[in-house]
Amino acid sequence: MIRAIIFDSDGTLFDSGGLGKTKLAKICEKNNLVFDEEKYKSLTGFTRKDKIAKMFPLDFDIVWPLWDKAYSDNYAEFAQIYPNVFDTIKKLKEQGILLFIFSTKYSYLVKQALDKFEVSNYFQEIIGGEFEPIKPAPVAVENILKKYGLEKDELLLVGDSEVDKESAQNANIKFVLIDYKKKSQIKEYYKKIESLSELENILIKLNKN
Repeated sequence: MIRAIIFDSDGTLFDSGGLGKTKLAKICEKNNLVFDEEKYKSLTGFTRKDKIAKMFPLDFDIVWPLWDKAYSDNYAEFAQIYPNVFDTIKKLKEQGILLFIFSTKYSYLVKQALDKFEVSNYFQEIIGGEFEPIKPAPVAVENILKKYGLEKDELLLVGDSEVDKESAQNANIKFVLIDYKKKSQIKEYYKKIESLSELENILIKLNKN
């Protein structure tokens, strides 16, 4: 029986509307740096700081503070909640399921987005990118299992990236891939869904067993 669900944030609950890419491209243009969009896309699931470290190892001290400020100042404004998210998490909460967020994004930014849509109170904990070790290390998931007295087969992880998949695999829990745009190349998952509302059917089937 599923008693708890861990969600990723961006790409799972929220869409930041390309904020990161837009702001980084502008910063690169102003500082005569090359913005490699394909490399940026390939780093989905990494912390923002790690993205900059990998993309601009020689110019990190210039790019990171500029991007961090531009992103942080605008995230709450740009973040939009995906369809059916509010109704689904409300129903899950009403069923007594414990809800968590495990994100590479800093927790204060996740909370800003949650507060914007008045859904913060639905989640037990927000574990953000400041937590060490970050995804895909299993420590945060293991802490949840221990703290809330959960078995591994009572917990799902829902996300959209390879890092989310690896986080679930490393903790030996089921991974549900959410693929809103039907473009994901991820092949290893327990179930794939295109709307968060589909979680209800998954839970019904799992909880019958």
